[in-house]
Amino acid sequence: MTKIALLILYNHRYDKNIERLETLYKGKFSYIFHLMPFYDGDKENVIPVYESSYYFQSYIAQAYHHIKKMNFTHYFVVADDMILNPQITENNIFDFTGIGTTNCFINDIREIYDYLNLRPVFKRYHIEQKGVEVNRILPSREEAIQIFEQHHLRTNDIDRDYLISCLKLMIKQKRLRASISVLQDLFQKNARKINYPLLWGYSDILLITQEVMPKFVTYCGAFAATNLFVEYAIPTSLVLSAKSLITSKQLSIKGITQLYSLKKAKESSALCRLKQDHTVITKEDFDKNYQYSLQKLLEDFPKETFFVHPIKLSQWK
Repeated sequence: MTKIALLILYNHRYDKNIERLETLYKGKFSYIFHLMPFYDGDKENVIPVYESSYYFQSYIAQAYHHIKKMNFTHYFVVADDMILNPQITENNIFDFTGIGTTNCFINDIREIYDYLNLRPVFKRYHIEQKGVEVNRILPSREEAIQIFEQHHLRTNDIDRDYLISCLKLMIKQKRLRASISVLQDLFQKNARKINYPLLWGYSDILLITQEVMPKFVTYCGAFAATNLFVEYAIPTSLVLSAKSLITSKQLSIKGITQLYSLKKAKESSALCRLKQDHTVITKEDFDKNYQYSLQKLLEDFPKETFFVHPIKLSQWK
């Protein structure tokens, strides 16, 4: 029998959203917890967390230790500006989505080679940092590489073809210093080594089993301590800790992961091209269709859709 904790994660302190989200999910989930930065109120199911929103993987790690004795089988993490399909409940979430009860879920996982602008992050990150002793907590580089390979993920160092593509992009974007940096790496083989294998991906929705959770939050905390941005830290932590992991590619139901402004949707940037396997909807069209009404959205939710993000409740009535 499953027992699910719904963890609603807030990037910033928006106390006014607590009651609205309680109302939204009341009756659908029996155990609702709000992970609120620097909360000092008296609501029992609001867990104060202390970290920058850039490293909100630490929010999950901190919250877990507040509730782990409640013996949940699953932890369902969603952003506070995400609206789940109103048909989803704790009783049907696995059948509705197609996620297996023994699976962990993250919307997507991408490798370094999927996005050229991320090269500096993967190149410069080290787990050995002053004042932080996580090299004994995280798997070693060699162990991490082995785990990646078990998930059929590439771990080879940066190659020349990738760097040439980076150089072309930097020149096109007229980024002189970045272009020079790429050129230096092209002629310095040692500069192409990835010090620790990392992934990246959309991290605003997660479903994690109890078996995986202790190791997952430990790695999340370690990456937060080394200032690794959340959208690298969470996918990497999950791959390092979960043996059975699925993404939206394996589900028949999809999420609207981003509502683009009209200006952004028209851009031909690398980021927009990256989103080609997602539904790109302009924020203006979406807002106009639903007239900023949460009730209208719930009554006419997009069909075959897991969730919609972002919906800023401060702007919706």
